[in-house]
Amino acid sequence: MGELLVERAVKAARKVADEVLIIGKGLPPKEFKGARWVCEAFTGYSPLYGILTALKEAKGEKVLILPGDCPLVKPEILKYISRKEPPAFVEGNFLFALLRKGDFLTVEEMLREGEHRVRELHRRLKSKEVKRAELKPFDYREESFKNLNYFKDYREVFGRREMKRVSADELIERVKRRAKPENLGMVLVHNGVVRGSSKSGREVKEMELSVNREKLKELIEEIEKREGIEAVEVWINEGRLKVGDDIMLVAVGGRFRSDVLPAFEELIGRIKREVVVEKEI
Repeated sequence: MGELLVERAVKAARKVADEVLIIGKGLPPKEFKGARWVCEAFTGYSPLYGILTALKEAKGEKVLILPGDCPLVKPEILKYISRKEPPAFVEGNFLFALLRKGDFLTVEEMLREGEHRVRELHRRLKSKEVKRAELKPFDYREESFKNLNYFKDYREVFGRREMKRVSADELIERVKRRAKPENLGMVLVHNGVVRGSSKSGREVKEMELSVNREKLKELIEEIEKREGIEAVEVWINEGRLKVGDDIMLVAVGGRFRSDVLPAFEELIGRIKREVVVEKEI
């Protein structure tokens, strides 16, 4: 069995807490390194069941609660929240919370009343709200709070990450592996970098870069159909970039210079116009 998504959250929690509990139902799906599996004593489903179990099982007086379906949570986020005075919760996500062990009494009272809303728990505890703006310096994309409950959520997050950083040499090798040796006479490479000034001469400190991956795929397929073009490989960065960071790497391989140069220039120009959106900051 590969790594479960919850294990990613466990890794982040272990960097902050001395004790990590995973609250679930039935037997654990696998052995979790550095964490203890605790089975709920309830047959139904309610977030308060997990919170109550965690509060009762935890050894410490301060208990950091986080949902197991947020595998991208950053340790810096958890560390910041854990330093707050409990009870507290993150703006817009009541399950990211810091509670006192003794708060289990309030949870038990709510369950006896048939009340299961976590929002109501924080209202009764008079929890303080941790603003998302406070946490943005640690996670500007706010991926720490991204819930992965469906396959489309997984594709949205990890599909973007499939384009991991590669070197120019690796891109050239990919072109060579895909091309027919008898038809490959040259490979041109473009390495776009965040410049410290705009075209108008204004100072640039950062760049916000977004990418239309589907359009990029279509564009690559179109260019590869051109006469004399053997293979096209493209890597494009994403997110907030600093001056000097790589924006993109583009490699085009083909038969002759007269084939490759026009396709190369067109591809880079259309990537800039149709695929990426660059916001200089």
